Amino acid sequence: MAIPCVRSIASHLENNEAVVLEGTRNPAELEHLQRELGSDTLVIWISAYLEDRVEWFNARKGRESGVENLFNRTIRERNAGMNRYFDNSDVIINNRKSKMHLFLQLCETARQFQI
Repeated sequence: MAIPCVRSIASHLENNEAVVLEGTRNPAELEHLQRELGSDTLVIWISAYLEDRVEWFNARKGRESGVENLFNRTIRERNAGMNRYFDNSDVIINNRKSKMHLFLQLCETARQFQI
């Protein structure tokens, strides 16, 4: 994901102080972006209970569903270095309530880090 995005992110950063990338799970992506853009990063890990993750995973249209598929995806991500990525995250937000609660936590994090 990171390689094709570098130009558009660099263009965005010409007129903006920050860019939000959702869904990155690979430390190599982040390292590539840092190297290419020469910019600081803030990694926010949004965690959730397994039961919630299964429900959200099953609700996605056009994708495989089920606990076994979620488990297999999680194993693939861990093998790609996701655990190291999240272990080194700057902030952990627990997504255990409503979408509004998650949004407010993200706003508070943005305020704390002045982004």
